This record gives sequence, structure tokens and C-alpha cells, in this order.
Amino acid sequence: MANTNTAAWDQTVAANALDQSVQIETTTGLGSGGLFDRQIVNHGGVDYLMLCFATADHVVAGKTLDRINFDTNFSLNASGATFSSVIGKGFDGNQDLAFIGLMYDWSTLSGAFQTYINGFAPLSMAAFDTNGTAVRSYGYGRTARYWTPGGGPRAGFIWDSNLGLSGIHRYVNHTVLRTGAYTGGPYSYNEIGWDTSAAAGEGQINSGDSGGVILQNGTWVGVNTYAVGTTFRVGPTDYETFAYGDDGGGLAFTQQDVDWLYTNCETFAAVPEPATMTLLGLAALARRRRAKKTQV
Repeated sequence: MANTNTAAWDQTVAANALDQSVQIETTTGLGSGGLFDRQIVNHGGVDYLMLCFATADHVVAGKTLDRINFDTNFSLNASGATFSSVIGKGFDGNQDLAFIGLMYDWSTLSGAFQTYINGFAPLSMAAFDTNGTAVRSYGYGRTARYWTPGGGPRAGFIWDSNLGLSGIHRYVNHTVLRTGAYTGGPYSYNEIGWDTSAAAGEGQINSGDSGGVILQNGTWVGVNTYAVGTTFRVGPTDYETFAYGDDGGGLAFTQQDVDWLYTNCETFAAVPEPATMTLLGLAALARRRRAKKTQV
């Protein structure tokens, strides 16, 4: 591993380029997601900030939502929300897709955060265009670096546990190679598929990128769901490699997915009282985590 090229990144740091891309923190792990709706709603004479997010189902299934972390230093504690909703498995119970709704008393939020959250528009969502050849995926997972063993041509990308590099907001440019049905673990959905490429600026998603935003021409068209790599340990150090040609992909939004997310957000906006809100549906508690080893 001494020949790892630590000067070049496989992925580009977002640097506030997409604040709507967020990190989703549960009590047992980290994932990614995105904001698709933001409103001020009034219930009982009180103004609330309502935020609607989408992520991969396996990021939240069977877990307790802890925090939503934005690209800046701002974060929201889920336990501080007056209203909260987590709904998974998509419109037909088979999608690796989940809705998160959080509602906060506007008066309890800092002026700095109020200004921040009002400063950008939620992402617009649409069905993935299967004729498109390029997408960009965002996330906060483990960042790998170019790997050049023996000083020769790049062989792929490698993540070194000694370097860490988790939680950095960045994006990966992908060339779409596959579309169509995908099945993995308990999930079945339409896929945006790619493999890693030697082209400059392209890389692979990694652990922690699940649920991250996939953009196509500036529109949100899917979420990251899986990557195929090789993990191994040398002494005390864990490594994860992604060779050129290794698979990765995400759930491609259909119009049914988009409608399901917006419908959940509209329903959430109308919730009348905290006592009537289901924090996490009983069905979600029984869902199994995706068992496939390629889950990110």
C-alpha cells in the first residue's frame, strides 16, 4: 500500500455546491440524502419549519433517526422536532427508498439557521431519463483515492482506514451503462447503473453514500444504493478497493417514486397534532437491513 497515490482524489469535494445534499445520521450509522421540500406551515397558530427529505430505505430501516447534517456546520437534532415521520420501502413496498419528514417550531431555531435554510431552494425531482448518459451522485461516505500500485497506470481506488476521510461532502461523475430492473436483498427497483472509469474526475460511491442525491442535468432523479468493492485487512489497517470495471448504482426515480415522495410530504404538512403522528411505522420496525454485501 506504500504506492497509493495520496495526491489525487477519485471524487471532488462539493464545497457548498449542493447544500440540499445532506448527511443522515442514525443511532447506528451514517448515510446520505437530500432535501426536496421546505415550507413554513401553521398549526394551532404556531409557525413550523417543515423539511422533507429522501434517502435509501436501508439507511433508516429498523433504526432511529438521530440527526440531519448539512454541508455547513448546521445540523438538526431529530429528537427536537415537534413532528417527525419516517416512511420506507416506496410506493409498492419493494423500493430501496424512504421518506423523512421533520417539523420544527420556527421560533426555536436560531436566526443564523433561519437565514441559512431560507437561502436555497429544495431540489426538484423527476423520473430518470433513460436516454441520458451522464449523472452525478453526491454523498458523505468514505472517500477513496486513486490507487497506483507499483507506480504504474491507475488500477482503481482505495480507502485506507488510517486516512479516515468519512463525512466529507463530495460528488462523483458517472457514465450511465445500465438501466432496467435490479434486485438485491429485500429490494427490487429500476436502476441507474455504472462502473468505475479511468476518466479523470470519475470514481465510485462508498460506504456512507447510500441515499445520496443522483443528479441528471441538475434534476434529482435517483438515490445511491450499492457499490461492489473488495475489503481486506493488512495488520491493523482496513482497506477497501474499487477496481476499474467494478459495479455501482442507484435507484432510478420513476414517476411513481416521485409522486410517492411528494404525496408523503403533503400528508406530513397536514399533520394536526404531535400525539397523532406516527414517529416510525410499525412496518418499518420489522424491516430487515439489506443483506447484500454491496450495500453502501
